[in-house]
Amino acid sequence: MDVALAAAVCGGTHADVMDLLTALADAQLLTRADEQPGRGRVFVYHDEVLAHARATAHPESKREVVHLALEWLIATTSAAEQLITPSHAGFRRTYTAASQPVPLSFASEPEALAWLESQLPNLMTAVRAATRADLHACVWQLVHAMWPAWRHFHRSQWWIEAHEAAVRSAQRCGEHAAGRVLLNTLGLGYGHTGEHQRALQAFRDVESMAEKAGDTQMTARSRHEQGVQYRELGRYTQSRRRLISARQMRVTAKDLGGVGLADTELGRLDLACDDPASAASRLAKAHQALTEAGDPCDAARAKAWWSRAVAQCGDHSESLRLGKGAHEEFVACRAYMWAARTVEFLGLNAKEAGLPQEAADWFGQALAAYESLCSNSDVLRLRSRLTGLSS
Repeated sequence: MDVALAAAVCGGTHADVMDLLTALADAQLLTRADEQPGRGRVFVYHDEVLAHARATAHPESKREVVHLALEWLIATTSAAEQLITPSHAGFRRTYTAASQPVPLSFASEPEALAWLESQLPNLMTAVRAATRADLHACVWQLVHAMWPAWRHFHRSQWWIEAHEAAVRSAQRCGEHAAGRVLLNTLGLGYGHTGEHQRALQAFRDVESMAEKAGDTQMTARSRHEQGVQYRELGRYTQSRRRLISARQMRVTAKDLGGVGLADTELGRLDLACDDPASAASRLAKAHQALTEAGDPCDAARAKAWWSRAVAQCGDHSESLRLGKGAHEEFVACRAYMWAARTVEFLGLNAKEAGLPQEAADWFGQALAAYESLCSNSDVLRLRSRLTGLSS
């Protein structure tokens, strides 16, 4: 528990709440934990105190506290979302608790991301609490507002759990537009874990609903994601057809960022079809479009794949420059999973250039990064890559 959350629930000023929490810690009822980025001083209940509080709290009072905490988390997470990914913050938040939440104010994107990173376990706990309490508006709004956290930190199992709950909650609230967005994001989660058929079905469902609602933005987005899944399934003709359809819709809508995303995936498709020259040209354009659209994380992703294409064209020094640049940009965005993946790309580029020692160095760094992220499938793959180099 931090001061800002406690103040939101108690209704006091930050200074008064800090004095109260400090007094409780001095009385050995709370423990002072280390300060966390974006949160400041954190206090932790002793197990016995927490059990007593839960046992003696009146059910209605407990529900109201949970509601206040949830709405403050929604408001603050939405403030972070607005700063980091303003194009995603398209739904008005509604608050129905006894008092209106006053969110934290973030001075910069890194500060907002630091708060999301430190709060992610608590936000998942909040999603589960809201689901148990049937606070459906809180569930879908919180999960939707957490998009920057899903995008940057790639906690796939949490991603799927949260979005399955949010899709159900949006449906119960009659929030059909939000439901389409959340179902599309759920499909992304399925794709990240290799459940490509399940992801494909989710995107088909989104397309059907979006077409009926006249929602051209979500129609384009769902077609784009279908194209990605078809590529992963090796169905390249269908992949190209869906990606080009999505791209054309985005050109018509003058959606520069969307065009950049489509070109990124089309470039990856060119790589899968053994056409690295076309891939390099398309990915360079994708990087430029995404940079101009103000999307540094996806621009870095295009650059990382651009490095792979250039490497397969035989230009190792340029692939090294692009790969290192992409890695620096991912670190700046706190997109640590993609930063690790880019280091793996650098290893692949070196291996293909006939530089096994350089490849081993990059693979070793990528392995350490994946281990720190507790990504077991990636750890196993990197160990296999290192074994392959030494055999």
